[in-house]
Amino acid sequence: DKIDWLEKKDFGFQGLVVYENKDYKERIYLTKEPETIYKDIEDQKVEFNQITPAEYRVKINNLDETAYLNFVEAYDPNWKMRIGDFDWKEALYNKNYFIDDSKHTKSEIEFNNFELSKEYIKANFDKSMYKENPDGSIDVELTLYFKPQSYFYLGIIISGTTLILCLGYLGYAFYRQRKQGSNYNIDIHPVGE
Repeated sequence: DKIDWLEKKDFGFQGLVVYENKDYKERIYLTKEPETIYKDIEDQKVEFNQITPAEYRVKINNLDETAYLNFVEAYDPNWKMRIGDFDWKEALYNKNYFIDDSKHTKSEIEFNNFELSKEYIKANFDKSMYKENPDGSIDVELTLYFKPQSYFYLGIIISGTTLILCLGYLGYAFYRQRKQGSNYNIDIHPVGE
């Protein structure tokens, strides 16, 4: 009851106490400095869509100064950020497909933190991957992706192809055996005759 960022709610349940976190933050948001537990940092909402649990599309408008994209997911170095269009197959073989790993750090609250700057994006990505605004800021679309998911997709393709080939071979062998079996008359004689 004494925690100021929690508000007690009464839903009429007997013996059940419910609190609402009034300072709830979105799953993905921007800050002007790295997130910390020692002070309250103003956050900016961003537009994002969850495609799968391993892939999020994010749109950031008017990026002018260095900002930090906070992703509320337990830190894992396999979370990667791609500026521009995304293709999971290219993530398998293109070593420079994602932003540099040095831009991805663990925040103090052990979530994923990606440093974004207009200068880095302009220096390392083609102009078709972002839009420059008249005021000098940029609009950028990016993808947060859990890279091991590409290996899972590849495994599904290999397994599916193997299954189809095996079933095809078994079907062919069964057909051939049935065809050969109808061409032969086999006489069975008891032993000793």
